[in-house]
Amino acid sequence: FLKDFTGQWLRVREVGVMRANADLYPEYDMELEAAIRGETEHFIAEMFRQDRPLADLIDSDWTMLNERLAKHYGIEGVSGPDFRRVSLDKSKTVRGGLLTQASIHAVTSNGSVTSPVIRGLWLLEKFLGTPAPPPPPDVPPIEPDIRGATTIKEQLAKHREITSCASCHKKIDPLGFALENFDVIGGWRENYRALKEPKPGQRAKLSDGPAVQSADEWHGVGPFASFHAFRDLVKTREHLVAENLAHQLATFALGRPPGFADREPLKALATQARKNKTGMKTLVLDFIGSGVFVGP
Repeated sequence: FLKDFTGQWLRVREVGVMRANADLYPEYDMELEAAIRGETEHFIAEMFRQDRPLADLIDSDWTMLNERLAKHYGIEGVSGPDFRRVSLDKSKTVRGGLLTQASIHAVTSNGSVTSPVIRGLWLLEKFLGTPAPPPPPDVPPIEPDIRGATTIKEQLAKHREITSCASCHKKIDPLGFALENFDVIGGWRENYRALKEPKPGQRAKLSDGPAVQSADEWHGVGPFASFHAFRDLVKTREHLVAENLAHQLATFALGRPPGFADREPLKALATQARKNKTGMKTLVLDFIGSGVFVGP
């Protein structure tokens, strides 16, 4: 249940479908790929088994690591291939909560560059439960620029000049930009990676591209200057995260999206979990005893 639910809800099963560009990310290998997937699967399992408060989905002072992933994150003191719960020194690492996990960054990237649009859509649909409408069918896609000549903000600014796109993109893009300091494989960055034009017969070499610009304004919520500030804003919307989790659990259990009549009962279950500071285990038990699952 936990592995299947995590794969469906957070799209973790898609890690590795779009493998990282070997020129841009030479440190990426199959061991890291497995570790990236494993962190989120073990994190959700720990959330369930220990009935951790749902607020930990947004930010936590722990995560699940093995040596390979801890090295990738720059966290010391973790040895061996087995995953274990690791306490985080929040003064030394940004990690903690789902939004900092490399699996999320990997499945919302194309292997070469990150996509604020895809990440913003993921946040709205999978994390906050407020999905955006689909794009118009005649809008051209944004081509990745692995040479670092332009920033993604510059590319999206041109994209937003299309009138039919502007209203949705002002809701989507800022959430994606909040995660821009995380690269294709979840590493923290201050600058984009770029490739220098190679000499004849040689491979392209890595170089620092433009500086990452993550500051923006979350439509209807407030401005943020960094990922840390954005995560603090997400904490003020904890009710959306909890209600979305209840919705995702119901979708998984019923094999269909919940209907209109299910909204209020599911919202009540999420509100009760937040009020009592209980977690996924209690939420699942309450759900399977509810009228949404067993019927009238």
